[in-house]
Amino acid sequence: MSTRATYQFTHPDQDSITVYKHHDGYPEGALRWITNTVVDLVSYGEMVSDNLRYALYPETLAHAFMRANKEHGFMEITPSAEEHADTEYHYMVTSYFTVLVFGKTGSEKHPNTLLFEGTLAKANDWANNP
Repeated sequence: MSTRATYQFTHPDQDSITVYKHHDGYPEGALRWITNTVVDLVSYGEMVSDNLRYALYPETLAHAFMRANKEHGFMEITPSAEEHADTEYHYMVTSYFTVLVFGKTGSEKHPNTLLFEGTLAKANDWANNP
């Protein structure tokens, strides 16, 4: 069974961009996709790996996310996370790679419960060492 999720890339000075991904949206998988995004940005020279003094815009992050994970299932840009009632998780990634993970609890229609907030490295630790 697929675990669907949305990934929202944010910046304080720009509108966010949200990507819907059809499967592997559980935290271990999702954080692998987000980590792939960082690797992609470094390999394309859009980010220097030891320097995050500047913020990346949502359009750059969403494009890198889709480029880095294009062989890992269906993805599309979507107007908002609320457009997809079948998602189990929602991930918010800031321009400085702070990650917020939201999940469903009880009978929630959308994943609104904050499960984690922190750096990408700490998010990977949280997801892979419950």
